[in-house]
Amino acid sequence: MREHRMRNRMVALRSLTGDMLVTQDDIKEEIPELKKGDLITGVTEGEIKNAIFGMGLNRAPGLDGFTVEFYQHCWPVIVVKYFFATGEAFPAFNTTVLSLIPKTKFPVNIKEYRPIACCNVIYKCIIKILADRLKRVLNDVISYNQSAFVKGRMLNDSVLLMNELVNNYHNKEGRRRCTLKIDIMKAYDTVRWDYLWCVIEAMRFPVLFNSWTRKCVSISIFSVQVNGSLHGQFESSRGLRQGDLVSPYLFLIVMEGLTGILRKEPEEGNIDFYLGCKELKILNIMFADDMFVMSAANVKFITTIEGVLNRFGKIVGLSPNLEKSSFYVAGTPDEVVRRLKDVIGIPMAVLPVKYLGLPLTTKKFLASECNGLIEKEIDSVLKQFVWGWESEKNKAKVNWSDVCLPRKEGGLGLKDLCSVWGYKLKSTDGWIWKKLLKDRDWLRENVQFKVGNAEGIYLWSDSWYEGGSLEQLPEGIRRLLPKNRSLTMADMINESDGWRWIVGCRFKVEVNSFRRKFVELTKRAEVEDRVEWKHGGKMDIRTKYVYEAIRRKGESKLWNKLIWHKYCILKQSVVAWFLLRGLLEINEN
Repeated sequence: MREHRMRNRMVALRSLTGDMLVTQDDIKEEIPELKKGDLITGVTEGEIKNAIFGMGLNRAPGLDGFTVEFYQHCWPVIVVKYFFATGEAFPAFNTTVLSLIPKTKFPVNIKEYRPIACCNVIYKCIIKILADRLKRVLNDVISYNQSAFVKGRMLNDSVLLMNELVNNYHNKEGRRRCTLKIDIMKAYDTVRWDYLWCVIEAMRFPVLFNSWTRKCVSISIFSVQVNGSLHGQFESSRGLRQGDLVSPYLFLIVMEGLTGILRKEPEEGNIDFYLGCKELKILNIMFADDMFVMSAANVKFITTIEGVLNRFGKIVGLSPNLEKSSFYVAGTPDEVVRRLKDVIGIPMAVLPVKYLGLPLTTKKFLASECNGLIEKEIDSVLKQFVWGWESEKNKAKVNWSDVCLPRKEGGLGLKDLCSVWGYKLKSTDGWIWKKLLKDRDWLRENVQFKVGNAEGIYLWSDSWYEGGSLEQLPEGIRRLLPKNRSLTMADMINESDGWRWIVGCRFKVEVNSFRRKFVELTKRAEVEDRVEWKHGGKMDIRTKYVYEAIRRKGESKLWNKLIWHKYCILKQSVVAWFLLRGLLEINEN
């Protein structure tokens, strides 16, 4: 029996085109012998119960028509143990219904529909048990450069490590470095199964566990639901189903093959390790399909990386998204950068860039750079408050930007905090003064100066004349004024007639109107200048005035006063609001 298994074990696998898919040498990690038994031990009633009762309620049933609630009531008699004992199940256990959900209000082509997979509950129970077992051994078979979905590893592991590796990328001097940010197109949908099974075999997964996984992944039948009726039956030949509990873990196993191939290149002299990565032998950092590949900025090395990525993509079925991918360099001459652009075929970019929702910067990481995440979390809490806290019911029915419109414009009058806090441009250097300067143009557009002694108002740049600055005056008047942009209004006041005229311009007809207004404005010398908010003529600047100025505007609705008035019952008004927006489920829609 042992000799028979040795003969059947895959040491290497080639595709039909002759490409080598994977060899045993590519995969360094394998499951310890002590943990192999945990993967194939008999399934207990506790595992089945935890899987069934861990599912969300009120979900759509699969093709068998039975809901999660039914199986929770009858869980002692379902056929889960039979599958794990024999490797067989009733024919329809892995039948999947694809419901086409429209993305737009009036969909026209197939791209405007989103396919949602509805699996049978028994299949969900089986795959959950497999996923729970698989995730226990991932830490042994997945390299530490991958931080997604592995217990004990966190998202910020990748973020912090990458921030260290790109430190001082803004410096033009130092060692030549190059980092490739690779985005994979439709990662789950195109994975080749033969490659997946080969990597699993190379990691020494038990044959029985491999057989269970194959049954669940590859033996599946799909039917499409159109207008409540099922149409057709077809099988899939590749890909991992989105939403399947085991799919993220299997995808990590697929990407481990790429890590193994890259790891061999420095040994053959084809790639030089990135600065600070030689001891750990790190060439790539990954979070699921978000990947960075690092090397010295050398044409030969980058050519090797590009070749490995292309070869891996063809073998596995994964293709890089060239539009979303980019590369970054440091300490590299312009001539070398131009050659790298020709080799890589993806656009060059400059840091900082968003990575896993956080900024990837070349300088000190500031707490203020996390404001975007904080604002999103606050908005998320507000949305949950409006639509409900239960995960099954809190799907938004109206776009959040529409909800935040005033009631007279068709919204609910809530405040969009991101439009306030997110309005300011972020600065990475931490200087408060520079942050303030970035907002001065917007501020000038929304404030005006009330002239008093005219000592603190700049003649040209401040908004003191008819709601704006002197830049709005006709060219005929502006060319008669002093060119010095640092002059204040007080510099132009003459004790005799209130204005220091340019020689030869005193009696020009086109300046008479302007002169009279200027003299009138500067008669309040005993009062200090003050700043006023333009909108509404208020004498102070409050948050609500700023919010009103920067928020997205909508058209006033004729039905505003019909549902929002002092005698309204809030709940009834909200229902009427849904009705007027066409969101209530009635016979017409």
